[in-house]
Amino acid sequence: MKIVFSDTPPYFLDLGAPTLGAEQFTANGVTHWRTWCRYCGEWHQHGPGEGHRIAHCIKETPYSETGHNLARQEPKF
Repeated sequence: MKIVFSDTPPYFLDLGAPTLGAEQFTANGVTHWRTWCRYCGEWHQHGPGEGHRIAHCIKETPYSETGHNLARQEPKF
């Protein structure tokens, strides 16, 4: 089930998809969000903002079918 919560992308949350914590970072003056994929063992970058995203996994993972929701998480130092 998808719930629309915004007039700007990513627009919605998908209640059938897992939610992953994402940290914000800036590279070359552009803000991104990134999340660690425990299946790929890599960081995946997305545009900023909470909501649903498609998976950026190169191989087949549990996120391939459902995608995932991003929720902002402060970096742990």
